[in-house]
Amino acid sequence: MNRSPLSWIGGLPFGRDLCINDTYEILTSLTPSSTYVIDVADIYSAGNSLKILLELLPDLPSNILLSLKLGLEVVFYDGQFSVRPRYWKESELFNTFSSYLEKFPASRLHSFQLHTIPEDISSIDNAISCCFAMQRIFPDIFLGISNIEAYEYLQIQRISNNLFSFIQIHANILEQRLLSDFSSIESVSQPLFYVANRIQARGIINTQSKVFEDLSSRFNTSLRVKNSFTSHKQMMLDILKNLANKYDLSLLEIAYLYILSHPLPISPIHGGRSLAQLHESLSVSQTYSKVQLLRLQSLLAEYELQTRQFANIYPMLAFER
Repeated sequence: MNRSPLSWIGGLPFGRDLCINDTYEILTSLTPSSTYVIDVADIYSAGNSLKILLELLPDLPSNILLSLKLGLEVVFYDGQFSVRPRYWKESELFNTFSSYLEKFPASRLHSFQLHTIPEDISSIDNAISCCFAMQRIFPDIFLGISNIEAYEYLQIQRISNNLFSFIQIHANILEQRLLSDFSSIESVSQPLFYVANRIQARGIINTQSKVFEDLSSRFNTSLRVKNSFTSHKQMMLDILKNLANKYDLSLLEIAYLYILSHPLPISPIHGGRSLAQLHESLSVSQTYSKVQLLRLQSLLAEYELQTRQFANIYPMLAFER
């Protein structure tokens, strides 16, 4: 597998599950021979994730970089947490982006991502114009888009003259629709690389998972997320667990190796609410063997036969409004 030498880490737990001292301990424990990109948005943990990372960044090793996402705002509907695309005035996105770069050097920024595509034409035009300015002033950073459909990506690339070099999508072995949609894009129109979030489907694809018992998990705090785990998903998970036992692979290994072995040039975002969890997922991605990959291919052949009719039945949107 020809994969990026970068390892991506989700920034959401920093400031939410982990205090600044725990965050520092985790990030300074990473292997110095690798490069790590922390995927972080201004809204993560009510802004605490980015605040902590910016405070720590001067004292973190130079192999730790940031990927900054802007473009969503938090809203509450009937007391339920949700997000929606942000509206952008002229130059507003670039000014917001620049205000963060006043707090850390551009050399520590790997990439910028639109957190999603705005809903109105004016905001789209303003965002693209600002991204052109970013590219002109900071030519070494990658520009990407998160939470986007394949057809939207093609439209945006057409009107922006292929401005964006990578895409972040929601993808895992239980939810494959976006992987399938983006795989159908002609090679000449493919982005340079992909990044995948929710590799473990919000913690479900894990032998030790307790997401349904945890009252603070999104399966208990969000009706939309709870309803997304349909009876078909439960059936697919049960099949996956049985095949994991048959082929002597953990659910964590299956989750990450499924993404790493995909034909698209895609890297998983590693999550973890603790040092042990993060190191476990990084270890799977960095030290897998040919034997594990052969077992995975056999497992996938059986899994796809048994779940083909259900794999994409949940009408998951790139950005679930």
